[in-house]
Amino acid sequence: MKIIIHRGTHQIGGSAVEISTKTTRIILDMGDELGLEKYYMPCPLVIDGVTEGTSNCDGVLISHYHGDHLGQLKAVLSDIPIYVGTLSKAIALIPSEHKDSQLYLRLLGANTFSGGNVFTIGDIRIRPLVIDHSAADSYMFVVEAEGKSILYTGDFRLHGLRLHCIEKLIKNYVGTIDILITEGTTLSRNQGRTISEAEVLDDITSYVSDGKYVFVMCASTNIDRIMGIWQNLPDDKVLLCDRYQKTILDTVIKSTYYDSRLYKWHDKPLVVDSGAYPQSYMRDGFVSLIRCTDTYINKIKFFNRDDVRIIYSMWTGYIKYNESLKELIDTYPSYICHSSGHVTTSDLITFIDLVNPDLIIPIHTNSPERLERILHHRNIRILSDKEVFEV
Repeated sequence: MKIIIHRGTHQIGGSAVEISTKTTRIILDMGDELGLEKYYMPCPLVIDGVTEGTSNCDGVLISHYHGDHLGQLKAVLSDIPIYVGTLSKAIALIPSEHKDSQLYLRLLGANTFSGGNVFTIGDIRIRPLVIDHSAADSYMFVVEAEGKSILYTGDFRLHGLRLHCIEKLIKNYVGTIDILITEGTTLSRNQGRTISEAEVLDDITSYVSDGKYVFVMCASTNIDRIMGIWQNLPDDKVLLCDRYQKTILDTVIKSTYYDSRLYKWHDKPLVVDSGAYPQSYMRDGFVSLIRCTDTYINKIKFFNRDDVRIIYSMWTGYIKYNESLKELIDTYPSYICHSSGHVTTSDLITFIDLVNPDLIIPIHTNSPERLERILHHRNIRILSDKEVFEV
């Protein structure tokens, strides 16, 4: 069996991992590179037999719907099958339908899978496992072939709302692992105390009660965060969102895959923002889900400063690249409360100890060497992009 990390050995995002046997070749994730510049254009992935030349790939598997894991699907040759989680596919189709027709059409014909249900591609056996991330319907993959077992983590964390499931997941569904290919996003970050998703939701609930007009800046597809805000909404407030956000929430609620109280319709009011606020909302106040666009930022400026509360619930790194956003947060009463979608370094060590692989390959990180320094007693292999590693 061979492993090739086409992209992601020394960067966060843009992941593409190849696993092949003598007769079968698959790709795990096919993502855009991340860029914070306003007019950033991602660099295309070029893989012979996958994005160019004669088709020579039996399937591309997507771990979750974030762009840095599926954004390059439109470059995949048309006769190569795509595999993605059922709910993840439904969510990814919503923005791509209007923003990226090529990606939309590629996703539309994708095969779907669900957690725990094994499927095979050629002589490779794959078990997708639902894990906790800032994207709903995120997966790890246990990949077995030619007598070897590989666990590919995708993006994950141990401090989310489903943190209690990880030991059971590993014990019941993972088993003995020869190679762990793991994300290491936070290896390059100096982290203090880990803030859990539950703590963030508690903080947001408290801050919501402090203002009359509360604007929450949160990723539209961070479903756990949004459903948690909605579930804990004060009785005297309505939750406003635009039609795009409502479509995403309706899609999640209608999904029959997750038997979760969090992902069900709540009794608290959810209203589509039509652009003009009814008199009752202006009198009683509201909570509004917004994005960090100039349209939303300019809309906030029409409100009295003392009545406004802004809750910023995303990675803080985005603020320094958006002057309008930075000015808004500096001017209006604002709270920053966010929990990362990525496993902390200390939790990654815990996870590695639970899995106990023979070999570890770190990806999705700027600093793979740091894991080598921290876990000097373990067998860690630092690869370069495109390097062929034979198992």
